[in-house]
Amino acid sequence: MNSSAMTNAALARIIPLAAWTSTVETSEEVKQAVVSDVELTHGNPVVQEMVFVYCDTIRFLISNFNDEDRAQEAFGHAQMLTE
Repeated sequence: MNSSAMTNAALARIIPLAAWTSTVETSEEVKQAVVSDVELTHGNPVVQEMVFVYCDTIRFLISNFNDEDRAQEAFGHAQMLTE
């Protein structure tokens, strides 16, 4: 494993995990699951964080599927996760 690799292979295969995250309660649980998966091939913390933000934003969208403003709110959620 190359700890400096910044490829998107982890992101490309993460959709099933992102869908699963809709069943967990907190962003911290999402982060633990994502890091456990991503660190198998990507030791770079930036990649792990990026995939976490992606998955938790999908969790937000799925959890708020009835909200008409969910896209804008999901964008705000993603921004908040990166601060």
